[in-house]
Amino acid sequence: MAGTQCPYHGSQTGGDASANYGPNSTAGALVEPANFAEPPLRLDGEAARYSRYNQDDYTQAGNLYRIFSEDEKARLVETISGSLRQASLDVQQRMLAHFQKADADYGQRIQTALGL
Repeated sequence: MAGTQCPYHGSQTGGDASANYGPNSTAGALVEPANFAEPPLRLDGEAARYSRYNQDDYTQAGNLYRIFSEDEKARLVETISGSLRQASLDVQQRMLAHFQKADADYGQRIQTALGL
C-alpha cells in the first residue's frame, strides 16, 4: 500500500503519522467516506448476519508457522519484529498476544527479537 492515496485524509500514506486504519489505539475514530461504501445488497429469502465473534483466528496461522523450516521462521520473525520495533510498547504487547495464541514458540521468538 506504500505510495497509495489514503482514503481518510487524502494524503499519500507516510505523509503523516496518523493512523489510516481501524480499529486503532489513537484518539478519534475514522469515518469511511461515502464513496467507499458498499452498495445495498438485494436479498430474496432468508439471510443470516455474519458474526466475527467465536471465530478461531489463530489455528491456521499457527499451523502454517509450524511447517516452516528454521530459516523461514527466522526470516518471518525478523521481518515482523523489524516492523513492530517502530510501534509503541502497548501495540507491541497486544501484537505479541496474537502471535502467542497462534504458537507459543512464534510469540516467544518475536518477543525475544523485540528485547521484551
